[in-house]
Amino acid sequence: MLLHAGPEGLRIRIAAGEVAAEYHDPSPRESDAAIVPVKSLGDWGGRTDGPIQLEVTGGNEVLATWNDNSVPQMVRYDMPEVRHHFPDLPASFTDNPPALARALHNTMPTAASEPTRFALPCIQLRGSGTIVATDGSQMLLETGFDFPWDEDLMIPRRVVFGSGELSGNTKVQVGCPDGWVCFRLGCWSFMFAIHEDGRFPAVAVWRRAFVTTLEQTAAPGNHDDFFRMVGERERSIKPRTQVRSAEKDDFSELLDTLATDIAPRWRP
Repeated sequence: MLLHAGPEGLRIRIAAGEVAAEYHDPSPRESDAAIVPVKSLGDWGGRTDGPIQLEVTGGNEVLATWNDNSVPQMVRYDMPEVRHHFPDLPASFTDNPPALARALHNTMPTAASEPTRFALPCIQLRGSGTIVATDGSQMLLETGFDFPWDEDLMIPRRVVFGSGELSGNTKVQVGCPDGWVCFRLGCWSFMFAIHEDGRFPAVAVWRRAFVTTLEQTAAPGNHDDFFRMVGERERSIKPRTQVRSAEKDDFSELLDTLATDIAPRWRP
């Protein structure tokens, strides 16, 4: 986790392979920078809102000090090696209404949380302004948005847009730097790596087949048969693993901790 302060404000950045996040407070500060392990968030999540002081000392160490209910706390951290570099932010953005954040919050959990034959652990962002997600048994489409690309892109499933720290009335800016999709909501920027490998289901074919199934179904409630058939076929092709990715499931909680306990308290 990189913390950088300067005339442009405070930036706190986390990168984890396919996804990255930045918190930016534009208030000018004295220039300083530090890299600390992500586990430090657990140390700093105290019961008060007092500031956290970080000091880079000799020997590639960072000294963190703060008060927890008037009890002084001090921890030394070795600066970790940067495994994933933060991607470049877009040079320009396209504005979208706050409804885009709600749409992303709805579609992300709809995507598969486990590996499958298709790229179902991804959501599809279509150049037409449509978001598509499916786990092979159900499908959700959200339409009416403006994306700054013409092709159909896939990004990994991450359930970060339901965080309580994201305002539901903030416009969403969308950018597309090389190899990434960026969503900016106020002081938060979320970066998702574009998946160029893998195959996303042919949604148009699914929709036509679904409509045909509805038209041919006499009994009410049997319209679920189509998606049940799709899910059963997917499972028959490749059984789904039961191993869940902690990195995917915990990223939203990590960002909540960063926003509520850390960002407002850090001082260079």
